[in-house]
Amino acid sequence: MNDPKKLSILAAVLGIGIIALIISQVMMMNQLESLRGSVASVQAENQQSQRWVTTEVSKLRENIAAENQKTIATLTAEVDQAKKTASQAIGRARSEVAKSSQAWERKLVAETKAQSEKAEEIASQINAVKQESDTKFTGVANDVNAVRTEVASTKSDLEKTSTELKKVVGDMGVMSGLIATNSKEINGLRSLGERNYYEFTLYKNKKALNVSNVALMLKKTDAKDGRFTLDVVADDRKIEKKNRGVNEPVQFYMAKGRFPYELVVNEVHKDRVVGYLSTPKVQMSRGASE
Repeated sequence: MNDPKKLSILAAVLGIGIIALIISQVMMMNQLESLRGSVASVQAENQQSQRWVTTEVSKLRENIAAENQKTIATLTAEVDQAKKTASQAIGRARSEVAKSSQAWERKLVAETKAQSEKAEEIASQINAVKQESDTKFTGVANDVNAVRTEVASTKSDLEKTSTELKKVVGDMGVMSGLIATNSKEINGLRSLGERNYYEFTLYKNKKALNVSNVALMLKKTDAKDGRFTLDVVADDRKIEKKNRGVNEPVQFYMAKGRFPYELVVNEVHKDRVVGYLSTPKVQMSRGASE
């Protein structure tokens, strides 16, 4: 440590460090002064900007206040005018309503009076109709009683007629089955179950009508005397039944049939006849022993 050379080097180094420190301090002081100047400049600019903003805000407030006053004045004038107009309109409306109310009141009174008179007239008409209806109802009730009596009598006659059905001899001399004169009696015969019954309406000079397995063709009619002439086609054989009468059994046989078919006409008209065909339930050969 007492070496002069080493001490000299150490002193030199220490001197250099001190010089560097001083230089650094000087530079920092210069930068600090420069920064202070910049801050002062910015502050001055900010103060100027604040003064400008304050001035502009004051001007804007004054302008807004002036515009608001103008707008308020205009709106106040418009409101006053609207109130005046509305008051006038309300007055006119009240006057019109008063006039209309009076007119409607007069009209309503007139219509009410007319309706009252009409109601009295209708009530009078209803009473008249009721009296007439009562009278007619009494007459209808009497008519209904009379009809009931007549229906009961007719029913009794029909029942009597049904019980009086008789067997007659047909045009071939064979004893016929029971003869029906109308649809009701035909249904009665069907219920017995002894034979088959097929009702028909046959027109004159028309195409042959097939009834069961028989073809019928009407050739002549005499409505006045109740007579007719027709052809019967059975088993490819044509049989003419000429000048037959109402409710007269018209008989014919099918091939090898033991029991005859019977055709009965109940009504004879100018252009048609109405009747039925009766066929046996079971057909047996006429050659079989009895």
